[in-house]
Amino acid sequence: MKKKKLVIIAGITGAIGTALLEQYGSKKNTVVLGISRRARKVEDFINQRTGKIYAETLICSLSLISKECCEKFVSLIDFEKFSEITYIHCIGTYLFEIDKDGHFIVSNDKDKDGINDECMMLSCNLFQWMTKPLITRTKNHLACVIFGGLPDKHRPRIIQSWWKTMILVEEYMKNIADERVGMHVFNISSVLCPHELMTRPYVFVNTEADPQAWLLPSQLARLVRQKLRKNKGGYYKSDIFNPWSGFFEEFYLDEHMVPIKLAEVQKK
Repeated sequence: MKKKKLVIIAGITGAIGTALLEQYGSKKNTVVLGISRRARKVEDFINQRTGKIYAETLICSLSLISKECCEKFVSLIDFEKFSEITYIHCIGTYLFEIDKDGHFIVSNDKDKDGINDECMMLSCNLFQWMTKPLITRTKNHLACVIFGGLPDKHRPRIIQSWWKTMILVEEYMKNIADERVGMHVFNISSVLCPHELMTRPYVFVNTEADPQAWLLPSQLARLVRQKLRKNKGGYYKSDIFNPWSGFFEEFYLDEHMVPIKLAEVQKK
């Protein structure tokens, strides 16, 4: 019997994760294993005869977000049943670190490293906790995906925690990528989804943002799948966005970005 492909999606119930489920879940030769905090525990899906997770599309949750729980989760997968593995990380906290008066502030930074601790844990630590055991346990081709932001290369102060975290993530990815292991960073623009509008309620009222320029989750998922089919082992970094006549690169520089971001969340 021909082996199937396994796609693991962390954060599968978010807008991007759901679109990826739609993109991969309809393929006959693909099994999707989703991870969500709102799902039943992974222990509910263990085959009592084999001691492994059922090799079929399902969504489960980990007991805790920890290195040990991630290692245990990976150990429950029967990799012998799959020809290749894809891990897609749709979890993270993209913070605008300014208060209502436009002052810069990094919150929840107990270790005083200038990075919000939740941002570091969800985007950097958790990504490594999941990918390291995957690399160790599977002998077949493995593709690992994480999403960055288009502003990251400009390092604007108001998203300092995010881009500082992504620097560490990308260093890890570059060091670990090889002929068998593909590491993929997709830097994306704003995605048209409820969460984005909840955090930026007045973006289309107070700014010149064009909703037609925002990525649709389905569009992003399709482009990710296309690029993964073409790119195999090694390190890759791609920008995905809709061209927009009103876009200007200076938007991402701090002196331009702060007043625009304030306008997005505060109605004048």
